[in-house]
Amino acid sequence: MTYITTLVILTALPMMVLAPILAAWMGLPEEVAGAWFGGNIDTTAAVVGAGTIYGEQAQKIATIVKTTQNAFIGVVAFLLAVYFASVVEGKGKRPSPVIIWQRFPKFVLGFIVASLLLTAGLIPLAAAKDLPPNAGNAINSMKEWAFCLAFVSMGLDLTLADLKKMGWSPVIVYLVVTVFNTLLALGVAWVIFR
Repeated sequence: MTYITTLVILTALPMMVLAPILAAWMGLPEEVAGAWFGGNIDTTAAVVGAGTIYGEQAQKIATIVKTTQNAFIGVVAFLLAVYFASVVEGKGKRPSPVIIWQRFPKFVLGFIVASLLLTAGLIPLAAAKDLPPNAGNAINSMKEWAFCLAFVSMGLDLTLADLKKMGWSPVIVYLVVTVFNTLLALGVAWVIFR
């Protein structure tokens, strides 16, 4: 797993800086740039960073697009679990619920429970009118610190030795797919948000 994490970090961190530069060079409106960042960059923290660099509207759109992608993780994980259990490993046989449960990433259940609790109003969110007058400054300061800590934490998983041990073939495949995704996300962002 650290091999994959290392590849993601090695592409997400440079893209956080390069994508806004490329978007400015192409003259992309903030909405298009934000959608491109959200659909292309692999980590939520780097998406928010790229959006923040480009502008407030870009940050909002980037965050919405990335959060929407993240919301579909559960659906995709379930469908992949069924596919691999039936087609790849099961040779076309119908998989049992136990097999699907074993393959299904359980963290998705936490996302679903948290979403249901928030939607039902069982976890109250503070309304802006209920906050003290200077709370916005304190919250922004905490947000910036949390953002910095997120990047430090991402770097803790970076293991270049794993890349060397596995060889260059997976790196090349990952980079080719990343370039394809970059172009596809740019095209979709342009069509939808222009």
